[in-house]
Amino acid sequence: MARIAIQPDAHHPYHERWLSQLAARGHRGNLVDVHAPDFLARIRDFDGLLWWCPPRPRAREVAKRLLAALDHVSSVMVYPDRDSGWHFDDKLAQHYLLQAAGIPMPRTHVFWREAEARAFVREAAYPFVVKLSSGFRSRNVALVRDRREAERWLRRQFPGRFRRLLHAEERGYLLAQEFVPGNAWDTRVTVVGDRAWASRRVNRPGDFRASGSGVLLFEPSEIAQDALDLARRAARLLGSPTLAVDVVRGTDGQPLVLEVSYFFEFTGMRDNPGYWQGETFVPGRVIIEDFVLDDFLARLQRSTASRQQ
Repeated sequence: MARIAIQPDAHHPYHERWLSQLAARGHRGNLVDVHAPDFLARIRDFDGLLWWCPPRPRAREVAKRLLAALDHVSSVMVYPDRDSGWHFDDKLAQHYLLQAAGIPMPRTHVFWREAEARAFVREAAYPFVVKLSSGFRSRNVALVRDRREAERWLRRQFPGRFRRLLHAEERGYLLAQEFVPGNAWDTRVTVVGDRAWASRRVNRPGDFRASGSGVLLFEPSEIAQDALDLARRAARLLGSPTLAVDVVRGTDGQPLVLEVSYFFEFTGMRDNPGYWQGETFVPGRVIIEDFVLDDFLARLQRSTASRQQ
């Protein structure tokens, strides 16, 4: 019997399903408080920790530090692990990660020095997309249509020395990404182990952004196999047990990755008619919480067996 700690979240109460499923499978689940001063002493009594941490700034920053520390030196298995969580809701980190892994994405430039950012703005092809490092559901993402708008972003991102301390974590850089026209939707592919779910996310009215539109189309025949393949490849290269991948089409028709995240909304999958295992579509209701738990327990069992050898 495994003893699993679970950090609850009022906005995403997936812990309720995990508690009932752990009990049904002969394991013990306990709700914990990761913010308690003695949490690290208490977690030693557990075999694993599940925290479906949302992209809210305070929770995100606590989770990234705490889970990485446990995964680094503790025998407690954590979800998400370091490979999945260190770049969570961090578009700067994702840019470097995707580029280093050779995963195709729109041309992206990161400038840490104002002079180089200004040189780019003078020669750039417009429009292009600017992004702040953090933000979900298309927050902090904008289309820059001309040099005048670009200069405004430069003033915001590289303020004078007397304003430099204001929200410093989102200042001092420019992240500019190629705008890929002709995409009326993106394809959100979610990979959990060897399974994949997908939907088309239709752009907001009069907008180039699909994330947060709330318009999801789940027809399996509309999902391209190369988008599924690219998302699986990304999950494999990044070593992530779960990965949500946003895919658009380049001007040559090839799939490109915009962003990745271990986190995704389980509830958005309730209307999905099934999932892919390899190239085979498996019809039926999707309860992703169960698949996440299945894979976590399987990894825990393998880890325990390895330590006992």
